[in-house]
Amino acid sequence: MRALIATMFLFLFALPQGAPPNVPGAIEGRVVRTSTSEPIAGVQIVLIPPAPPAAPPSPGATPQAAPQGPQGIQVIRNPDGSQTIQNTNGTVIAQVPPGANISPQQLETLVNSGAARQINTVTDSDGKFSFQNLAPGSYQLRAQRQGYFGPMSPQGSYAGGVQKTLTVESEKTAKVDIGMIQGGVIRGLVKDPDGQPAPNYAVVTARPGYVNGRYIWQLTGAMNADDRGEYRWPNFAPGEYYVGVGPRAPGPIANVQDAWARVFFPGVIDPNQARPVTVTEGGEITVNLAAQLKPWGAYKISGMAYNPLPNLTPDPATGIVSHAATALLLMPLDLTPLDNPPTTMWTNLVATNAKPTGEFVLSNVDPGRYELYALALDTQNRRVWTGHMRVEVRDKDLTGLTIAVSPGVTLKGEVTFTGPGAAAVKPELLRVQLQAMGTLPPQVTNALGTIQVNEAAKFQIENLSEGRYRMNVQTPAGAYIASIQQGGINVFDDGFNVDAQNADVPIRVEINLAGETVEGNVRVGQTKDAASAVVVLVPAPAHRNNPVLYKTATSDDKGHFVIRGVAPGVYTAVAWESVLPAHVRIRTFSKSINRAERP
Repeated sequence: MRALIATMFLFLFALPQGAPPNVPGAIEGRVVRTSTSEPIAGVQIVLIPPAPPAAPPSPGATPQAAPQGPQGIQVIRNPDGSQTIQNTNGTVIAQVPPGANISPQQLETLVNSGAARQINTVTDSDGKFSFQNLAPGSYQLRAQRQGYFGPMSPQGSYAGGVQKTLTVESEKTAKVDIGMIQGGVIRGLVKDPDGQPAPNYAVVTARPGYVNGRYIWQLTGAMNADDRGEYRWPNFAPGEYYVGVGPRAPGPIANVQDAWARVFFPGVIDPNQARPVTVTEGGEITVNLAAQLKPWGAYKISGMAYNPLPNLTPDPATGIVSHAATALLLMPLDLTPLDNPPTTMWTNLVATNAKPTGEFVLSNVDPGRYELYALALDTQNRRVWTGHMRVEVRDKDLTGLTIAVSPGVTLKGEVTFTGPGAAAVKPELLRVQLQAMGTLPPQVTNALGTIQVNEAAKFQIENLSEGRYRMNVQTPAGAYIASIQQGGINVFDDGFNVDAQNADVPIRVEINLAGETVEGNVRVGQTKDAASAVVVLVPAPAHRNNPVLYKTATSDDKGHFVIRGVAPGVYTAVAWESVLPAHVRIRTFSKSINRAERP
């Protein structure tokens, strides 16, 4: 008997709607480069129709459990036992591995999802696209192509595509114009200290930014040069970038690159002397760099950092319980823009099974002043126990250090509410988040996550490492943080210290529910509306170290923006277009926001 292998198709179609359809409409559009209005071909356009209404049941009929959707889906059973789920346009929605099953309820979810209903097309050589015979309703449209970007977000990054909401009416064609930004290219040649090509050498890029009022570099990516030392890096959003090359991270085995220094354009070792390069839309820039030998020696720091966690487990091979620190961090005291966050992790050269007393060795340490932290990660309780000491490396190794790791202290706090509707607030829906400040490693607050406020509007954080913190509290819609106090002092802007001396002093957070609303319009010149412009409210100079007070929004298609939950005060509103925010400034103004200005 012949064995037949067949691919089975299961078609699930929508139930009849029970009423004749409305006269269809259409969508027509064009995608162009924002800066030049040149058409962009090959842009993927995805249209998601509105969800279908539920079909009214027939008299006496039993409710149907079958999935519904205007175009249905197909479940294709492949010869290897896997299943491919796609809509009737051929768009793959999901892959089900061999041996797994998909329930009717899951199929129903897929049919009713936008993915199952989506329609796809591609722009032609003129950048045009169209969708015909569309039922009236509200549609979601997405445009995306590799190497192109959408408008800039309020956080300063560029979106990977453009999204719009369009309304289709009977016997009408909705018109839409979409602007996209073409990425640029950074290319170059990397050489070693002898002037020869450096194959597979690391190239990094960073964008300028600010953290807590400090100028820093925000890493945007890393790649390796090829076997000829050359690199070509496409798809950069327009803007300024710092470009550098660096050796591999030091390890327990010495390597020739341990003596090489990081080098930044235009060929400097000191990050403070580096200069950014400008990537233009659709442009290409060449950045050649050569590695250099370190002009200083490399030293070691050694000692003991005993891990006192009570829940440590023995090594399965040796039966020895290692009391080594989970990590050792050198936090530089003299910060450069590269120190973001201000931490450097170095390789601990002592094998894990040889550290029952917590011996450690840090190698390849550059001269400088540091706060040396020993971290003990308590994974069961999501806490980090810490110990630290200040060290200065000059011209020799540091030996015989002892770092005492402690469980920290308990921080208590409470939240109060003022303004209309304060009595109706459910405090248990709020979350508290801490941010490490100063030399305190960010791993401490990363492990904490968010802390829930209880029904009595109180919160408590146990085993909190001593150090300096800033606090943020999730607020109800339209509300703002009026103050965060420690011992009667407002620490909202500058943060607060947590240590054994003030651990008994609770943190008091006041939330005002009557936040102000700032709205307006952004225009280029006097008449043209600035769609997708980024608007930022910058607080007065005395409060600019507080990131919570910065408010952002993006203008709509008519240039209109709304920002809610603004604390009363004096702000500078800055707006810029999405193409080159560092160079295209539309309008800057100062405005005092207070209740006396309410109409």
